[in-house]
Amino acid sequence: LIQLFTSSEVLASSCAFGALALVVSWLAAGPGERPALVRTAIESFGAGVLAAVLASPYLYEALGPGRPLPLPGAGSMGTDGASLLVPLQVTLIRYGAGTAAKLPFVAEQGSYFGLPLLLGFLAALWQLRRARGIAAIAVVAAAALLLSLGATLTVAGRHLIALPWRLVERVPVAKVMIPDRLILYAWFCLALVLALWLAS
Repeated sequence: LIQLFTSSEVLASSCAFGALALVVSWLAAGPGERPALVRTAIESFGAGVLAAVLASPYLYEALGPGRPLPLPGAGSMGTDGASLLVPLQVTLIRYGAGTAAKLPFVAEQGSYFGLPLLLGFLAALWQLRRARGIAAIAVVAAAALLLSLGATLTVAGRHLIALPWRLVERVPVAKVMIPDRLILYAWFCLALVLALWLAS
């Protein structure tokens, strides 16, 4: 409920990725593990319904006739593929030097992972591939990365191919989202996998 009043965009995206994680976990789980996942889904849905009832006046204003207009060009505000490996302005010691891509706001430039971290993530996924829940984390990370790229794959400023965000942005709530912000969920997955790997 608090998240609804601070950022409905983050709430919507976290619910979507949470639902994806539950579905993938259920598919990958054994028969003995599925009842617990079903209970989690039911409890989460119940909490969501209760929050929606309490916040119904706000939801009416947000989704009713006077709802916010779609954000123009939001689909183009995606992660530049090169920025996964090449530092952006905000991550460079010398500000503004050697950037692969620039988003309109410095605060949105959170997509730089770097080659060592990405290789470490892939190595951790491989070593933990039989561990419980790793498949779900990998799928959520891949989905977050793919959707964060926006409507068109862009590498070093060059537009290449259309991406699934063109379909996602038809959903009303997605029309006010900035795709690049979804990279946050890939960071969550990366941190979780590396933590599990180091603890193993």
